[in-house]
Parts: sequence; structure tokens; C-alpha cells
Amino acid sequence: MTSVISSNTWRKPLISRSGEVLAPFPTALKPTPGYRYDYFADSQTLILRMPGDLHECTLACIWRLLDRKITKLYEDHGCENPFESLGNKEVKFVGSNDCMIPDAAMYDSKDRSLPVLLIEIGITQTAKTLKKKADKYIRLGNGSIRYVYTLQVRKGSGEISLTKRTPERDEQNTIHSATTRQVCCSLPQHSLIWWYFLINLATQQIRTADKKVGSGAGLEISMKEIMPKELSTSPIAQKTVVISVQEIYDIVEAAEHLEADEKRKTAEKAGAAKKAEVPEPRFLPVPEGPIPAESDSASEACTDHESDVDYKPPWKPRGKPRDGGTPPPKD
Repeated sequence: MTSVISSNTWRKPLISRSGEVLAPFPTALKPTPGYRYDYFADSQTLILRMPGDLHECTLACIWRLLDRKITKLYEDHGCENPFESLGNKEVKFVGSNDCMIPDAAMYDSKDRSLPVLLIEIGITQTAKTLKKKADKYIRLGNGSIRYVYTLQVRKGSGEISLTKRTPERDEQNTIHSATTRQVCCSLPQHSLIWWYFLINLATQQIRTADKKVGSGAGLEISMKEIMPKELSTSPIAQKTVVISVQEIYDIVEAAEHLEADEKRKTAEKAGAAKKAEVPEPRFLPVPEGPIPAESDSASEACTDHESDVDYKPPWKPRGKPRDGGTPPPKD
């Protein structure tokens, strides 16, 4: 499995509150530059994405768990896993200038033109952008992309939703271009026919706003859908690989706790480093060496002595005193 890991923070097992090891760090996942991009040709928009630790930890553990289940299925039947995952690989489409880099993609080892399975995780990414991207995968995938799963984690409300997108099938259960659209060009005598695939969409809740486990089938992959046609009669084709809602819930929750612990440790280190800093003095430095003794004359000049001469204020008092006594004599 190959994907993007933005830091070495997650090189440790992911453990739930009960102490169960949910998924070890995928040792085959190699750290690569922590950025991805999507280019939408219709709006000529380039979106740069910098996934954070929570995003990458959740992605790595879910993807590793899925790979482990598929590999075990093939091992139980004495076969080798024919799928491989390529991270940071651009997905390009025939007849379109769109270019996108998914979070995780699974390819048939004999055909790397388009993936058969994609997973996108949205933490800070908007739901609108995530939907637009997932829809394009199906509509422009020429039927090769069989599954697109998007996991939306809303940090504000705490809700988690999982959406599955698959190409629509006809009555004979075959994938086909279900409809056409005519888009008029600038010249009225010309027209452009745009064939695209309709989408079957299903959304389930993984975690509710009150932090409870949602209901649903979880992340389901029918092996018949992603296997090559020549292997469709294999016993493996009748199997379904499932990552349950509870497993996804536990992975995201453990990743959130792990991220919170890392932030707390970073804050504690920053606080300790700040306390260790020596503050700059806010006063003039004391001169070095002995302080010279004062002379007797200077000491006498600085000593207060009471004078026998009556003190006269510089102004002349006017009026009568308030206590009714005799006024002060005039000069």
C-alpha cells in the first residue's frame, strides 16, 4: 500500500479506549510530500490540499485494514492479491483535462490506467468540493472506477458520514452510458455530445452529533465488481469485504484522541521552553567594582538641619483666619 503520510507521528499502533489494537501503522506506507492537488477543467480551478495528521492517520488505518481484509481473503483461497495501491498518482480521464490526486486508490495490477476503487476523506475540505470531485470520478471514469467512498468528518458537530458512489446499471446489470447531453458550442451548426455515467449514491451515518455509533452496512466492497472479467467466476467473486461502522467509528475516535495528545504534548513542550528562557533585564546593570565612599563635605551638604529662622511663605496671606484668631502681622 502506498499513500501520503505527512509526519512520523503515526508510526505507532492505533489503540481504542478499550485497549484493542485497531490497526498497526502500515509499514508499507512511505512518507511522501504532504500535499495533493485537484484541477477542474470546466472552471479552470486548481485546488491545493495539505492533509493534516488526523486526516492521514484515519486514511492510513482504514486503507491498511481494507488491504489486510482483501489480502486475507485471497490467502484463504490460496491466491495472490492481484490489486495494488498507488499513492500520489494522478488520475486522468480520456477526453477530459481534469486531473485529480485521490487520497487512496486501488488498481488492478495488470491495468493501471484507472483505479477500480477510490477513498476520499474530508476533514477541512468542504462537502461541496468533496462531492464535486467524487462525482467526476464516476462520470468520467468510463465504467472502470467501480467504487468511490467519501468519509466526511465534521469537526464542529462531531458527525461522521460515509457516502458510496457507484456507476448506475441497466436491467441486465451492466454498466453503460445511461444518458447523453447536448451542449451547444459557439457555432449553432455544431454540437458536442457528452456521454457520462449516472451515479448510484448511498449515505450512512458513522457517528451522530451526540457521539453515538450510527447505523449502516459500513464500507462494503463486492469483489465481483472490482475483479477482472476473466475471474468473475472465481469463488472469491462471490465474497464481500466489509469494514463495519463500528470499526470506522473506533478508528476515527482513536485518531482524534491521538491527535489531541500530540497537541497537548507540543503545547507542554512550548510552555516549558518559554519558562526556561531567561528574561532580559529591564534596568541598568549595576557597575562592577567597589562603590566610592562619600566625602565629609558632601555628607554635611546632604544632611537636613532644622533652621532657627522662622519660615516665611513666599506669598502674603490675606483675609481673616478661619479659626477666629488674630490675623498674621503685615510686613
